[in-house]
Amino acid sequence: MAKVTGRLGFAAISTDGGTVYANIGSSKTVKLGSKRATIKRTTHDSGDNEEYGAGRKDATLSVDCAYDEADTGQAACWTSYEAGTTVWFRFRPDTGSGKKQYRQQGIITDMSDDSPNDDDNALSIQIQLSGTRTTDTQ
Repeated sequence: MAKVTGRLGFAAISTDGGTVYANIGSSKTVKLGSKRATIKRTTHDSGDNEEYGAGRKDATLSVDCAYDEADTGQAACWTSYEAGTTVWFRFRPDTGSGKKQYRQQGIITDMSDDSPNDDDNALSIQIQLSGTRTTDTQ
């Protein structure tokens, strides 16, 4: 597997059902988190060990960026957050033809604006992804 330079990753938002996407600009860190719950299946026949089965999957997308009022993607995130709408998100760990991308619907659950004393303003966006994730190529 080829290594991918972290700075090449981008998250984007679509408010038209996934047709047109706007990059969430000035991003510093983009993280797609995936986890799977477990179902406890321990019975009296299990002996000394617990037994588990695979449960449902859950995913989040986190974007930390420099706050930019003029950025179209950040503005779309604010609008979606205020309205409480479910919109499409796209994450590209790398850019270029034939590279992998992930698309999934989600709800923005947190928009945190940080104004530190000794750095640029920052914006942290937390998205709870929902439904089936599509993995394909650019």
